[in-house]
Amino acid sequence: YTNLVADIRAARDAMSASGDAVGAQDVLYAGDVAQWQKFANSLLVRIGMRMSGVSVSTAQSVVEEAVGHSAGVITSNADNPMVTYSGADGLNRNGVSEVYTAGNGGENNNARPSETFVNWMMAGNDPRLMIISGGVGDSQLPAGDATASPAVPAWDTNPANQRGLPNGYDNDTILPKAVADGVIAAGDESNFSRNLYSFLNPLLYDLDDPTFFITHAEVELALAEATLNGWSVGGATAQAHFEAGIRSAISNWESYDASLTTASGDVDTYIAGLGFAAASAADQLRMIGEQYWAATYFNHIESYSNWRRTGFPALTPTNYAGNVTGGTIPRRLRYPEAEIGGNPENYATAVAAQGEDLFTTRLWWDVN
Repeated sequence: YTNLVADIRAARDAMSASGDAVGAQDVLYAGDVAQWQKFANSLLVRIGMRMSGVSVSTAQSVVEEAVGHSAGVITSNADNPMVTYSGADGLNRNGVSEVYTAGNGGENNNARPSETFVNWMMAGNDPRLMIISGGVGDSQLPAGDATASPAVPAWDTNPANQRGLPNGYDNDTILPKAVADGVIAAGDESNFSRNLYSFLNPLLYDLDDPTFFITHAEVELALAEATLNGWSVGGATAQAHFEAGIRSAISNWESYDASLTTASGDVDTYIAGLGFAAASAADQLRMIGEQYWAATYFNHIESYSNWRRTGFPALTPTNYAGNVTGGTIPRRLRYPEAEIGGNPENYATAVAAQGEDLFTTRLWWDVN
């Protein structure tokens, strides 16, 4: 991390608007040096916050320097560094979308939001619910169609009727779970269908949808936490940063499709219902962590990393029979067998420094 900070600062400070114009060859910012410097500073904020649990003074200095730099950090969704795609054959496609689309195990099989996230959105009356969920039921039958199966209702986009797919089940173990949850009646298991659970909104996985490296929402939520820590990151309050992060996170879904616009009044109502201002500092940190989790929905590694750092949201692990972590959420990946056999000396050195090569061994900054 020391090298990351040094390298990013050096690259940021070496950039000059007087250099050769690169134009369209720069697929992020078309040669806009100021935007690249904002991107660099925003990455430094992420890096600083990542090590805040183990080196507060270093983390604080990294974040404060980045925010105080002349270029500043990302200040709106217009600054977000993103790759756009044509959706054409070949490599010019959104990789997340390729996983979700038909033919790659997605659509009717796996492209479903989880019960954990859906329940969280429903509990908070989150306006993102019907952005994330496309609907539940038989997508081929319009609402009210009398030919719908008794087990699987016709297509339903009522927010109150959405249902996330529980984590950690297979085709056999999901059946008793569905009966216990009242999703399907006992004795009717033969009519079970994954269509009883909400689909991921197809508008979110078009092949030409963008990929974001970091977003304004992430930066604002990180600054909300930094402000609660008492760090010098500008004059805005933690609440102002928190609210700005939520607004940007919700509005950024418009990048996937213009129809995914949320009325500002609905966002205001949602924010007011969270009660951030009246919450304790501990509860404010929880809310920031949960909103960061929601804001990084399609940046899975970042979402996972921030959860490991903060412990938010509080997640209940699945405990599938025979799992190798004893019913706990993995904290890292293991080294592949090829690395162990082909690079034994460095493998042994790494394990000696980091701890056992297990899914449950934590990274150095993962202390919560």
